[in-house]
Amino acid sequence: MSLFWILLIFSAVSIFICRITPFFFANHSILGNQDGRFYRFLTYSTQAMLGAIVYATAFFTRDITQLLSEFALVDVVKIALLLLVFFGTLWTNRLLSAFLLALVIFVGFVLGVS
Repeated sequence: MSLFWILLIFSAVSIFICRITPFFFANHSILGNQDGRFYRFLTYSTQAMLGAIVYATAFFTRDITQLLSEFALVDVVKIALLLLVFFGTLWTNRLLSAFLLALVIFVGFVLGVS
């Protein structure tokens, strides 16, 4: 069995486990308590992972020192659109609509500049 098939089987099993586990623990007292520490920990860790994914997607592999030394107009637009999505989501409680609006603005900016 090649490495590709091992990785494919591992990813399929891990996805299945991650998708089916909430159904087993849906009525569990620890996971059902939204005021508890475990639920708060899961919420914060999810938000941190989402923030890391958004930063990595927007600025690739650049860290903060590279970002500041190579700062360009497109980085200003990215930061402004991230703030727009953040405050738009706070105001409307709808992440997808704020994200799609920012995506359309960014694509229009990139196509307009180049």
